Amino acid sequence: VDFSSEISWSLQTLTSLTSLHISGLPSLTSLEHTGVQYLTSLKSLKIKDCANLGSLPLDKLVISLSHLTIRACPLLKVLCEKDIGQYWSMVSLIPFRIIED
Repeated sequence: VDFSSEISWSLQTLTSLTSLHISGLPSLTSLEHTGVQYLTSLKSLKIKDCANLGSLPLDKLVISLSHLTIRACPLLKVLCEKDIGQYWSMVSLIPFRIIED
């Protein structure tokens, strides 16, 4: 069984989900291709203690997100760094954001 396919299918069925909290997954490296991009009603995304997470489908999520919290995710913190991070142009569009160690 391909676990990532199961996650993708499950998330695709939750299109009305407004809040998602991902925590304590040190082996998680990406949220691309997980189905998160289909959560078109998602308003709040909180990610904590995912030390190896370095890829988010923010280009798809930024349209609906109003709150983004990233804590203890060093790779994401660098990508979201103000003015110089690869994701900053998208993160800057999210009204309420907390990105910290």
